Amino acid sequence: MATHFAGELWTVSEGARERFDLRWVRGTDDGGLAPTFDRIHTGKNSGYQAIGLAYLFGASRIILLGYDFMTGPKGERHWHGDHPKGLSNGGASRYSAWLRCMDMLAQDLKRTDCKVRNASRRTALKCFRRVTLETALDEVSDPVGVGHARRV
Repeated sequence: MATHFAGELWTVSEGARERFDLRWVRGTDDGGLAPTFDRIHTGKNSGYQAIGLAYLFGASRIILLGYDFMTGPKGERHWHGDHPKGLSNGGASRYSAWLRCMDMLAQDLKRTDCKVRNASRRTALKCFRRVTLETALDEVSDPVGVGHARRV
């Protein structure tokens, strides 16, 4: 748990909400944007959920970093190494499902005012416009990049 993180910590897990006193949003194991603002679709991975939560909070620009969706050059499944025992490590068997869900999310986001740019150095994700981090930051006209929250 991030004991020194000053921001909000969110989860779709009711168990994690109770155990770690986190903020909670209902998650459904679907692709695309959730049709109502009382939940997010999980897309089968936490990066997907982060995009859904940012959209729910009113983000007008989202810059993706570290969305590689592929095994690293030395077989790494995460940039930070494997998760501790008891947590899923995902891996190559899940990447194709994650990519399909992301394709659905990208199609839904194209119909909104929220712009997503993929500034990940290495990525198998092709559904969002690829740019360098410098370009993504230059495109941001609002320094915060956040509009009004979409939830009621």
